[in-house]
Amino acid sequence: PPPPPPPPPKPHYEPPPPAPAPDLSHLRPWFGVVVKWLDDEDTGRKDCIGVVHEVHPGSPAANAGIRIDDQLEYWEDFKLDSKPAWESKVRNIYIGQRINMGIHRNHQDQRVNVEITGTDRAKSGSKVVRSQTATHSDNV
Repeated sequence: PPPPPPPPPKPHYEPPPPAPAPDLSHLRPWFGVVVKWLDDEDTGRKDCIGVVHEVHPGSPAANAGIRIDDQLEYWEDFKLDSKPAWESKVRNIYIGQRINMGIHRNHQDQRVNVEITGTDRAKSGSKVVRSQTATHSDNV
């Protein structure tokens, strides 16, 4: 008897090439809050308490649950006790970064996780909030 026919060739499988990385060149990282800096009337220190004045809808801060009037106390373990301290952290954020923030809300300390996303580079990156008479005291 003749030999059996050879098995049919197995189809050659090649995985699809990886998808190209998304073009993020039109995006810049953002946090999504406007912070006002208040004096601490208990210690007399000026501009040492960062309080959320505005939260942009859909921003990383909003998605993390940060609210207006939250006091921003820690960026990971770094104490946020001045506008330059805050700016030094925000200036170096990147898309995809996860930040564990310590906040003070309604006389209670808590932690929230903020995941940095991107927003259009054409949007403004800063806003000035003037408050000449604002002071803060947690002894209410």
